[in-house]
Amino acid sequence: MFYDDEGRVSQFRLHLKDEDPEIKNKCICVSRIHFKKPVNLFYERHKTIGNKKIIEFYENDEMSMYAEITIENSVKIDKGFSPDGYLIYEDKTFYDANGKEDRYEHWVASDDGTLYDCYD
Repeated sequence: MFYDDEGRVSQFRLHLKDEDPEIKNKCICVSRIHFKKPVNLFYERHKTIGNKKIIEFYENDEMSMYAEITIENSVKIDKGFSPDGYLIYEDKTFYDANGKEDRYEHWVASDDGTLYDCYD
């Protein structure tokens, strides 16, 4: 259960199991406050193609976005795409020689595909 600032329940999440080994984090979310539809089914489909880990994010059996994750020369690159293949964001995590996180960059794509550095 999730609560609002006044301590009232604002969302229920029911976590579900799936027999398909590619399906992860499957849950039904119930909330009139947070979603356009009060009941939603969310899940992820995880697969590997070559050296890319692909995670597809679904809402009510429609893909809402997907991510491609690769590791090249001690840099983890996570790219997020819209369902029709447009780049939304690119995250880069740089690791030092000991395998510890050294630096992190977050880039956000504009409508024309230009990446802009984004700071929290």
